[in-house]
Amino acid sequence: MIDQQKRMDLRARAGGKCKVCGKLLPLDGPIGVRGEAAHRIAKAKWTLKRYGEEVIDDLRNLEWTCHDHNSAVLITFNPVERERLVDEIRGESRNSRPDRLGA
Repeated sequence: MIDQQKRMDLRARAGGKCKVCGKLLPLDGPIGVRGEAAHRIAKAKWTLKRYGEEVIDDLRNLEWTCHDHNSAVLITFNPVERERLVDEIRGESRNSRPDRLGA
């Protein structure tokens, strides 16, 4: 779950600006005005089942964006980038995973 504290941390990391267009975005307000915590790996049934909520809602899987650019940060359908991020979040090296070595 993305609670208010995580949204505040995400906004602070981004300097309050949309990752894509650089527009300064408030923490609160109506949709289309406030900033959004955009998932890089989408929060969908299959991604939650495969990676778990701990990965999907991890701060490293989130970007601060405006409403118009929420989907611009998606990497869900880029398997190389998606697995790299999952490995980073889980603290694993790609080379140390047995399934990556053909074992």
